[in-house]
Amino acid sequence: MMVRLGNETNFPLSKITISRLSIFVSSILMGSVGLFIDLLSNYSIFSIVFFRGLFGIIFINLVMIKSKLFSRAFLIKVIKNHGKNLISLAIINPLVIFFYFFTIRFSNYSVAAFLLYTNGLFLLLFIAVSKERDYINKYTTSSFVIGCLGIFFIMELWNVNSFNFNIIVVGLLSGIFLATQIFIKKQIYSNLKKDENRGQDIKEFDIFLTWWCLLSLILFFFSIWIL
Repeated sequence: MMVRLGNETNFPLSKITISRLSIFVSSILMGSVGLFIDLLSNYSIFSIVFFRGLFGIIFINLVMIKSKLFSRAFLIKVIKNHGKNLISLAIINPLVIFFYFFTIRFSNYSVAAFLLYTNGLFLLLFIAVSKERDYINKYTTSSFVIGCLGIFFIMELWNVNSFNFNIIVVGLLSGIFLATQIFIKKQIYSNLKKDENRGQDIKEFDIFLTWWCLLSLILFFFSIWIL
């Protein structure tokens, strides 16, 4: 059975169902992160993040092998075209996870998640000062203002005694670094779309980029963990 969504081409119903189920399951798993961090409270943040990356990369390695993405030609092409951005991601990605988990550990999951998702506001700021500021219109500007007001009222920033300033700073750092990570990925995919065979390249690069981010977690936190 084939269906049509908006202006998109026809897709088998099974693929759409799998996509939606994948999003649903990933949301549940991501939403349970705070619970597992509480259960692992006897372990250091470095250990938790390291093993998160380790089990993730074991699974992605199987996908990489099946897709033949460990080929020398593919890796050379990726590093040659996106080397600087990949290095930036390798530094920023571990910091996002570290500050996020740190906020969960010393505050609570709701505060950590809220501060992490301020990344949208910081992303708009990055776009505004970049060459891509044409994407900003009156609607995104209004959303930015409303978002800032939302943070002000939800966090009750007028009541200095009601919150831990250090935790808020750490939580906001997770949002800032996540916004930076998304901005870098946006630049990478903009370059990929210029490729004539962009359909295949983007699909392959999605898998590689997930593997690369997990690898950066393992290397970064394993180095700290053993010190």
